[in-house]
Amino acid sequence: MLEHAKNSGADTIVIASHEPGLADYLIGSVAGKVVRHAHCSVLVVRNPG
Repeated sequence: MLEHAKNSGADTIVIASHEPGLADYLIGSVAGKVVRHAHCSVLVVRNPG
């Protein structure tokens, strides 16, 4: 995802997130990794349900 965003010249990545579980705290969430490593802005949208 990050490579595609960089190669295509994306200005923003929009990614969904969920309620974090124990595994997310131990190994990190996908959304968290995208936020930390993206070359552009990232909008993380949480599911309200």
